[in-house]
Amino acid sequence: MNEAFFFNIILFVMGSTLCVTGSVYVLRGAKMDKRLDRIFLLVAACLVMFGLAALGRQYFNGKQGPIVHALMNICCFGEFYLSFFMVFLASCYLYSLLEPEYRIFTKVAVFLQAVHTALMVVSVFNGFFYTIDAANRYSRGPGYVLCYFSAWILMMIDFYLLIFRAKNLRREEKLAFIIYLILPLASVVVQIAIPGINFGFLAGTLALFFLYFNILSSRKVQYYEKEKENAKMRIDVLMAQIQPHFLFNSLSVIKSVCRQSPELAEKAIGEFAEYLRYNMNSLTREQKIPFENELDHIKQYLDLQKLRFGDDLKVQYNLNCTEFSIPPLTIQPLVENAVTHGIRRSESGRGTVSVSTREYPDHIEIEISDDGAGFDSEAFESGKLENPQHQSVGVRNARSRLAEMAGGRLEIKSVPGEGTTATVVLPKRGN
Repeated sequence: MNEAFFFNIILFVMGSTLCVTGSVYVLRGAKMDKRLDRIFLLVAACLVMFGLAALGRQYFNGKQGPIVHALMNICCFGEFYLSFFMVFLASCYLYSLLEPEYRIFTKVAVFLQAVHTALMVVSVFNGFFYTIDAANRYSRGPGYVLCYFSAWILMMIDFYLLIFRAKNLRREEKLAFIIYLILPLASVVVQIAIPGINFGFLAGTLALFFLYFNILSSRKVQYYEKEKENAKMRIDVLMAQIQPHFLFNSLSVIKSVCRQSPELAEKAIGEFAEYLRYNMNSLTREQKIPFENELDHIKQYLDLQKLRFGDDLKVQYNLNCTEFSIPPLTIQPLVENAVTHGIRRSESGRGTVSVSTREYPDHIEIEISDDGAGFDSEAFESGKLENPQHQSVGVRNARSRLAEMAGGRLEIKSVPGEGTTATVVLPKRGN
């Protein structure tokens, strides 16, 4: 064996190792773009088979025997066929990313693939692209140049679309596709100057990785931008649901107070105006707010309720920490539930609502508890209890915003006749 063959073995081992490593990464990594993942795996497999075919053709060339003759045909066919098929795969993926009117080129690619396949099959019998003589020696056929004709047409289409028509692709994506197409072409020129070395395999491997990781990086940016937009839309919907919710409950309090005395109603309206101002400011916030702001909301809501219920409602605060941020209007709905579904539904209609905060090394806990009616929280968690009263619109939205905006969670534990405890757990990261 000559030095070129051993050099090709080294190239094949290096390239195959990269392909296998990349394939493991794709299979085990996050699925950002499933089509791109499939293209990478297919092209990686084709590259390994292409490298094997090129090595096989070089190894078996000139060796005797009918089995060697069959293996030479298989290697030559595979080498010529796969060199175009890898361009075909990348082109089809490119067309899928373009505007709908340019996806017609997928049909052109399929047609060229069919033509190339047919010519390859014919060449096995008439030696148009290549011949293998009786001594099993490989030589180029009279139509050797035309074996790249379909690939050239496809590449020209790709270059045209990338430069003039791919308006919805990012610059990084265009560059990745262009390099994927240019590297194999450059390897052909180098291989003419240095025959015997399989530069096509090396160029294909490098081009594949450049294409994949640049496109993947661009897709990640788009993915997270879309996720951020979706999260904002979900938060906007949740906020829109809360707005009529707290208005209805607050006006119901004022209506009740109006029956008692005009002076008390005037005070209630003043409290409601302050309460409404804070809540409206919170509803327009897309970011977290200081806990002290939310505490002001809570106090104004409870002041309104105390105007209505008097000494039947008692409030306790046990605040060990307040220097942190939370999503707006996440604690107030829990306090509201403690009053309306806890205290007021108990047998006596009286009780205490407690608001506490505690700081831990990695998180902060905010606890809202009442000694009211309670419910069977274990039965609810197991699915035996449907539509418990604590699952109001405000609580569902608070739970969603905690997860969306702060990575937090809401835990609710309750015992019938003993009361309910709602615990908000906020990770310190970001606070």
